[in-house]
Amino acid sequence: LVTHMPWLIWAERELADRKGTHEIPAATALRQAREQAWQFQVSADDTGERGRDLVGGFIFTAGRNPLPSVLSARPLAGLAAMAADPALTTAQELPGEIVKLLAGARFLRQLCADEATAYAYADPKAAQFGVRTALWDQRMTVEGQVMTLLALSEIDRALTRFAKEMSPPAP
Repeated sequence: LVTHMPWLIWAERELADRKGTHEIPAATALRQAREQAWQFQVSADDTGERGRDLVGGFIFTAGRNPLPSVLSARPLAGLAAMAADPALTTAQELPGEIVKLLAGARFLRQLCADEATAYAYADPKAAQFGVRTALWDQRMTVEGQVMTLLALSEIDRALTRFAKEMSPPAP
């Protein structure tokens, strides 16, 4: 299901909204997919000291030398869309989801060209904060830029929900 994220989540939400119930029939399957997806997120325990820049990315392959790349933006966008939706993520689940999403956002930031890496581009100033394909691959694809923006937008929506739900009630 991760290969269809975030569009699958958006489609389910749209169908529920059209019915007027905001009840998502596929919620159980989506929650199971979410639990499985998080198992593929790279943690600090997976990397050791030298691989901290990889923390928060996703590895869905058992290839010879698997490392996370900009493809991590796809599941992050879907998982963040789920976190932003009360029909898919309860208020009790939300803090744990936010912690994982922030690790993913940090990984996406690691992919961005900054002053230290922009020298590798013909126009260093224009390249700054473009999203590289991977930490070791300086290419910047349109798809990578778009998916990262979608992921960050959905993470922002999840954080907005979190802030509203965790703020104390007005007196």
